[in-house]
Amino acid sequence: MFININAAMLAAVVLATAFSEATVSAEPGTWLANSQFAQVNVACSRRYTCGPTKDILHSADTKIVSTAPKLVWGVCSAGTGPFDTCNVCNTNPPTDKCEWSVQKK
Repeated sequence: MFININAAMLAAVVLATAFSEATVSAEPGTWLANSQFAQVNVACSRRYTCGPTKDILHSADTKIVSTAPKLVWGVCSAGTGPFDTCNVCNTNPPTDKCEWSVQKK
C-alpha cells in the first residue's frame, strides 16, 4: 500500500486546525462586585460578574463569554452612617471558578 506523505501531513494539519477552532480554551478571570446591593434585615445580597482581569481587544465578529453571574449573601454594616442602617454590604467573591473565553458571535 502506498501513502502519499504530503497528503497525509496536509490532512493532519487540516484536522488539527479544525479541532483547535472548535475547542475553546478558557482563561482564568476575576469576580467583580456590583456596587449596588439589596438589604434583607441584617443580611444583604450582591451580584458578582465574571470577566477578564485585563481589558481584551477582539474583533467585531467575536464576543467574550464568561461564567454566569452569581448572587452572594453577606452581612450589612453601618459603615460611617447611622448605626441602624445598611451602608456597606460585606461579601466575599463567589467560590466558583471564574473563567472567560473569546468566541465567534
